[in-house]
Amino acid sequence: MADPPHDPHHPRIALIGPVFPYRAGIAYCTTALASELAKHADIEVISFSRQYPKLLYPGGTDIDETLRSRTPAAARFELDILNPLTWIRTGLRLRRNPPDAVVFVWWVWVWALPYLTIIRLLRGSTRVILQGHNVSDKEPAGWKSWLTNAVLRRTSAVIVHARSDEEEVAKRLGMGPDSGAGSETRSSARPRGPKRPPLQSHRDVPQIVSTFLPVHELGGAVPARSEARRRLGLPDAPLALFFGHVRPFKGLDIALRAWGLLTTPVTLLVAGEAWWKSAEEYRRLGRELGLALEEFVAPTDRRGAGLPAAGATAPRVVFDFRFIPDSEIADYFAACDVVVAPYRSEAESGRTSWARSWRPFCVSAPSSRSVPSVPSRSRSVARSRPGRTPARSAT
Repeated sequence: MADPPHDPHHPRIALIGPVFPYRAGIAYCTTALASELAKHADIEVISFSRQYPKLLYPGGTDIDETLRSRTPAAARFELDILNPLTWIRTGLRLRRNPPDAVVFVWWVWVWALPYLTIIRLLRGSTRVILQGHNVSDKEPAGWKSWLTNAVLRRTSAVIVHARSDEEEVAKRLGMGPDSGAGSETRSSARPRGPKRPPLQSHRDVPQIVSTFLPVHELGGAVPARSEARRRLGLPDAPLALFFGHVRPFKGLDIALRAWGLLTTPVTLLVAGEAWWKSAEEYRRLGRELGLALEEFVAPTDRRGAGLPAAGATAPRVVFDFRFIPDSEIADYFAACDVVVAPYRSEAESGRTSWARSWRPFCVSAPSSRSVPSVPSRSRSVARSRPGRTPARSAT
């Protein structure tokens, strides 16, 4: 494939990261970023022919076929996580035809070596920008932290979406309040006035830019609650939603223990693939807690009526342990009364931002410092404190 022509009147930017039809919120944000950049620059989108080794991706497929028609035009799916030759080819091509900047989307340590290889091959005049979704790994280890720091040190700027990530980057780069560079870096991260300072070479100290997290469009217009519940076959009763990949740090076990202490018949709908811990482990915990459990039947598979009305004898939990395609997300958020996000640790959360934008209430943890900056349409956001017990969460 020939390299795109360079319009001298626009900056040339290469964007490297997951885009549609890769699934989940990071691919959504990268696709949206590509669309916005294309309005102001000559943009080249470089994505992955293979995103993860199968061993490191415990879910099913990482492709959402409903998004294939929304793939950015002329996107190159050329980087293979298991083939270093693809990293080298990409780096050499960008060296031969150098862009003004390369934006690397960062969310997991897996892509540290490919990114470092490409950065090493870029010309010194090319700015390196890291668009960070998660600075720290959710399953931390010393070697993962070392790889992350190696990438951070080779950037011109790091863009983050939560105060906790901003502080984490500054700490990793030795820019804390006690360091000489601290006050200068923090002031450049949030410059006052209409003009933003220029980015440095990627050999200099990176600039930290903190900005809002784009709100997911939820796959389309958000329907009325009654219509959403009809589509999903849910009863007209109080409903809480636990949404997204179910990973240990997201605290589903905390929510289940809290549900056993509720004194009102509220249904908890768990919607998302179970990672690392199997779905059966959560079912077993629910049974041990004496919760009335049900399995959700996907709308495309349902035959006949949906779920019956909620019983009053025990709080009920409905498990939908599958990946929820983009086309169904709006129904889930519209159907619920509250979104539950009892994270043990988190820097930014897509579902929290969606909840704050589309639903009346959201219960999140561990603190407001971990909630991304997004425009909010919610009437109230409740946040539990660090170390919050299931009993306190239930209240």
